[in-house]
Amino acid sequence: MENLLETIQKYDSQISVHIEADNPILNADLSRRHYQLRNRLEAKREIYADLKNNIFRFLEKNFILLKQAS
Repeated sequence: MENLLETIQKYDSQISVHIEADNPILNADLSRRHYQLRNRLEAKREIYADLKNNIFRFLEKNFILLKQAS
């Protein structure tokens, strides 16, 4: 995830330079790539959140079973 954040920051700075230069062709390409990176980052965040929730549910269920067995 860190790598994606660094890449997004890099594209942010590249996009701002091209927007200031008013280069519409490069603006469109960089904007498209930036949008794709943001979508990938959001997908990874959702996967991480689901994984974290599943781990906590698993631990809670197994902790309760261990507690009942003692």
